[in-house]
Amino acid sequence: MEWITKEVCIKFGIEGGDPSVCKGAIDTMADYLLPALAEGPLSSQTFCDEFMGVCKSPVIDELSADAYAVKRLSDKPAIIKNNDFVDNIYKKIKADPNPRSIRRSIQLSDLHIDTKYEQGQPTKCNFPICCRDNGPTQNKPKPGDKLAGKWGDYTCDIPVYTLANMFEFIAENQSTLKTDFMTWVGDNSAHNVWDNTEKEITDYTETITNLWKEKMSAHNIEVFPIQGNHDTWPVNVQDFSAPNTNWAINHFKDSWTDNKWLSKAEEEVFAQWGYYSKPFPFNPKGKVIAVNMQTCNNMN
Repeated sequence: MEWITKEVCIKFGIEGGDPSVCKGAIDTMADYLLPALAEGPLSSQTFCDEFMGVCKSPVIDELSADAYAVKRLSDKPAIIKNNDFVDNIYKKIKADPNPRSIRRSIQLSDLHIDTKYEQGQPTKCNFPICCRDNGPTQNKPKPGDKLAGKWGDYTCDIPVYTLANMFEFIAENQSTLKTDFMTWVGDNSAHNVWDNTEKEITDYTETITNLWKEKMSAHNIEVFPIQGNHDTWPVNVQDFSAPNTNWAINHFKDSWTDNKWLSKAEEEVFAQWGYYSKPFPFNPKGKVIAVNMQTCNNMN
């Protein structure tokens, strides 16, 4: 099956169709995808029950997310029964003559830095990710082709120094920005998912972490980080069969355990499954709930 999938990938030019991409992606995902197919939609039990409808035991009942949502919405407390409850909160705030404190935040998302970004490389190529040297099978740029600039390109991942420049801007302009906290929602690594490794994607997260700490050392900004689907390995995959077993999470968690980041207790919760909650330091009534969205990723 692996061989057939690789040949289909090459023949139909999937993700550019380069043999190294097809082979790398399928070799990486095969150990996860094939058992999932064999134990799920292609299993004898599923085929017998769902496709043929002749199996009597065990009965497989498909759960409906829509039905669950309808049930939960029907149980809403009276105070939020109507959909205008948020509007009513803002009306109450507006009617209150007392001054309110203002809190400012920055959100970082999908930074996708690329340590192999190379100025002068083509921005479009026969690989899923360009603006870098992907090896001898990458198409050479032709006259008139757009080439990667110093600071990046909209179609590519960015060089590390571009992110460093942004962090420097944030730090140097705190007299205007007055940032109280930062939420960082992950997707940190480059898109070379066919040949990256657990260590490589973890290094990307730690690089960004250390860069933020370096540039913001003079400022009291709370940080609420969470990983994205590109921050565990392989991409989109996390095993939830046992706690404390994800390699990436249990390696970059230490760099997230620090003053203004996660406490030791929060880090211990995070290490188990990759989620946590953390109170706002400026308002104990509120908290951030950092959700691991791999649990809802339909590609996991």
